[in-house]
Amino acid sequence: MATAAENLQTRYNAIAAILAAGQTPDGQSLSNVTVNIDGEQQDTDKYVQRLYDELARINEALGHAAASGGPTATVISQVMPR
Repeated sequence: MATAAENLQTRYNAIAAILAAGQTPDGQSLSNVTVNIDGEQQDTDKYVQRLYDELARINEALGHAAASGGPTATVISQVMPR
Protein backbone atom coordinates (compact mmCIF):
# COMPACT_ATOMS: atom_id res chain seq x y z
CA MET A 1 0.00 0.00 0.00
CA ALA A 2 1.28 3.44 -0.92
CA THR A 3 2.09 5.94 1.80
CA ALA A 4 0.38 9.31 2.00
CA ALA A 5 3.55 10.95 0.71
CA GLU A 6 3.65 8.59 -2.27
CA ASN A 7 -0.01 9.35 -3.01
CA LEU A 8 0.68 13.07 -2.87
CA GLN A 9 3.66 12.68 -5.20
CA THR A 10 1.49 10.69 -7.62
CA ARG A 11 -1.14 13.45 -7.62
CA TYR A 12 1.56 16.08 -8.06
CA ASN A 13 2.93 14.22 -11.08
CA ALA A 14 -0.56 13.89 -12.59
CA ILE A 15 -1.21 17.62 -12.27
CA ALA A 16 2.20 18.45 -13.73
CA ALA A 17 1.43 16.17 -16.69
CA ILE A 18 -1.90 17.94 -17.32
CA LEU A 19 -0.21 21.33 -17.30
CA ALA A 20 2.73 20.18 -19.44
CA ALA A 21 0.43 18.56 -22.02
CA GLY A 22 -1.79 21.62 -22.17
CA GLN A 23 -4.91 19.50 -22.00
CA THR A 24 -7.20 17.82 -19.54
CA PRO A 25 -6.91 14.05 -19.00
CA ASP A 26 -9.73 13.50 -21.49
CA GLY A 27 -8.02 15.61 -24.16
CA GLN A 28 -9.66 19.04 -23.90
CA SER A 29 -7.25 21.82 -24.76
CA LEU A 30 -6.37 24.26 -22.00
CA SER A 31 -6.38 26.98 -24.67
CA ASN A 32 -10.19 26.75 -24.81
CA VAL A 33 -12.22 29.34 -22.92
CA THR A 34 -13.99 26.62 -20.94
CA VAL A 35 -13.40 22.94 -20.19
CA ASN A 36 -15.88 20.29 -19.16
CA ILE A 37 -14.79 18.78 -15.84
CA ASP A 38 -16.99 16.11 -14.29
CA GLY A 39 -19.92 17.21 -16.44
CA GLU A 40 -19.63 20.90 -15.56
CA GLN A 41 -18.37 23.72 -17.78
CA GLN A 42 -15.56 25.55 -16.01
CA ASP A 43 -13.57 28.62 -16.90
CA THR A 44 -10.20 27.30 -18.07
CA ASP A 45 -8.18 30.04 -16.36
CA LYS A 46 -9.81 29.22 -13.02
CA TYR A 47 -9.32 25.49 -13.58
CA VAL A 48 -5.62 25.96 -14.32
CA GLN A 49 -5.21 28.26 -11.32
CA ARG A 50 -6.78 25.60 -9.08
CA LEU A 51 -4.25 23.08 -10.42
CA TYR A 52 -1.36 25.43 -9.62
CA ASP A 53 -2.84 26.08 -6.16
CA GLU A 54 -3.06 22.34 -5.54
CA LEU A 55 0.57 21.90 -6.62
CA ALA A 56 1.58 24.55 -4.11
CA ARG A 57 -0.38 22.87 -1.31
CA ILE A 58 1.15 19.49 -2.14
CA ASN A 59 4.66 21.00 -2.16
CA GLU A 60 4.01 22.62 1.19
CA ALA A 61 2.55 19.44 2.70
CA LEU A 62 5.44 17.29 1.50
CA GLY A 63 7.92 19.87 2.74
CA HIS A 64 6.34 19.96 6.20
CA ALA A 65 6.22 16.19 6.39
CA ALA A 66 9.86 15.89 5.38
CA ALA A 67 10.96 18.61 7.78
CA SER A 68 9.15 17.05 10.73
CA GLY A 69 10.22 13.55 9.87
CA GLY A 70 6.76 12.48 10.95
CA PRO A 71 3.93 10.61 9.29
CA THR A 72 2.20 12.21 6.33
CA ALA A 73 -1.26 10.64 6.67
CA THR A 74 -2.74 13.76 8.27
CA VAL A 75 -1.47 15.89 5.41
CA ILE A 76 -4.12 14.62 2.96
CA SER A 77 -6.95 16.59 4.60
CA GLN A 78 -4.92 19.80 4.37
CA VAL A 79 -4.13 19.31 0.69
CA MET A 80 -7.49 18.02 -0.48
CA PRO A 81 -10.09 19.86 1.62
CA ARG A 82 -13.66 18.75 1.10
